[in-house]
Amino acid sequence: MFKKLISKKKRQLKKEAKKALYEVTGVKPIKIKKPKPLFKKKRKPTLKRTIKKLF
Repeated sequence: MFKKLISKKKRQLKKEAKKALYEVTGVKPIKIKKPKPLFKKKRKPTLKRTIKKLF
């Protein structure tokens, strides 16, 4: 739980820093998106799902 609180605080600080940078420079930070994989891994069907398919 303590780790969650720390990471939450870190995120808040990062957000505040970005806002401050934007206010000073007037340039919005560019968001870099991760490229999507070409081949999607198929998930193994859960036991629950396989039972549902059978009945």
